[in-house]
Amino acid sequence: MQKARDAAGKGEDVEAVLDDVSMELTTVMSTLQFQDITSQQIEGAHAVLAALGNGLGKLVGYLGIAAAK
Repeated sequence: MQKARDAAGKGEDVEAVLDDVSMELTTVMSTLQFQDITSQQIEGAHAVLAALGNGLGKLVGYLGIAAAK
């Protein structure tokens, strides 16, 4: 909004400034959405790997194999 006020005070095209700001905000929102989706995918993969690790640990215990140190 400050850019629009500055543009109005200088006789610049306020609508063009607002369009530019709107495009910048859209870009920011898209970037945040992408990061959120990526974060969710990483969390999902982490959960699968943790469950796999727990399952392998139980299997090693059942088989009586000593864990490597």
